[in-house]
Parts: sequence; structure tokens; C-alpha cells
Amino acid sequence: MKLKKLIIRIRKWYKKIIRSRLKKKGRWMTIQHKTITLNKYQKHWTHTRPYGHDIVIWSEPNKKMVIKCKWPDKVRDKNGRVYDSRR
Repeated sequence: MKLKKLIIRIRKWYKKIIRSRLKKKGRWMTIQHKTITLNKYQKHWTHTRPYGHDIVIWSEPNKKMVIKCKWPDKVRDKNGRVYDSRR
């Protein structure tokens, strides 16, 4: 009886995961949404990197948060131009 309940739970979990995914450019990607609230925000900076962008956020009390935004299929050359890495 326990095994049957476990199999049912695994099937429900698997269906939930499949529904939360999108097929994009031949790959399965999980949909993720996240909201971050900073109550004592001070300043932010955006840096251009070869893989995408870095967003640095400074908030009190002395906390620095770095968000790395990476392109899955693009690259930046030495002149700063962005192009498709698959070409």
C-alpha cells in the first residue's frame, strides 16, 4: 500500500514539473520568477561582461548583492559587440 501511494505522489510531482517547463530552442527550460525586496536600498551599478551583465546592488547594513545575467547562446567580442555563438 505504501509503495502505491509513493508511485502516485511521484507521478503528480513529475506532471507538475513537466507543466512548469517550456521548450525553447530545442532545450527544456524551467520557468522561474523571483521578487527580491530590499528595504534599505542605497545604490546600484551595471557592469558589462563577456558573458552578459553584472548588476551590483548596495543596501544597508553593508550588504552587496551581485546578480550575474549570463547569455546562453551569445558572446561579446573584444570590441564589445554581441553576436550569436553558434555561427
